[in-house]
Amino acid sequence: ISGIIGVIIILLTYFSLFRIVPVTSLIIMPAAGFSNLIILSKVIKRDLDNTSILKYCGKYHIIAAFFISFLFAAIFNYKLIISLSLTYMLTGVIVSFLDKKIQNIPPSIEGFIVEISQIIFLMITYIFRL
Repeated sequence: ISGIIGVIIILLTYFSLFRIVPVTSLIIMPAAGFSNLIILSKVIKRDLDNTSILKYCGKYHIIAAFFISFLFAAIFNYKLIISLSLTYMLTGVIVSFLDKKIQNIPPSIEGFIVEISQIIFLMITYIFRL
């Protein structure tokens, strides 16, 4: 039942943020979430065998994810680079803290990282009114 409550909270957060953030940030949002998943593959030090994406990410994947997300942000709205940078830094700190606390990484960690990254990106964009 806690999973259902979590999904409902995430959906309500999305619906409330969709109404108040600019359209350009909604365009960049999926790139921010999935790029963050690839970038954080080097931050997580635990066993990645249960994951389907994180275990295949190498150095060049991380560089490409960084470059592509910042390129899209610069094309659509250059001010979103600030939100994107803060999102990467904040989720990096959160994931490195959780990595020390959690012994085994569940397979659903990838979806969690993507969804939380997207919500954090939209919240930072709303807070700074970019």
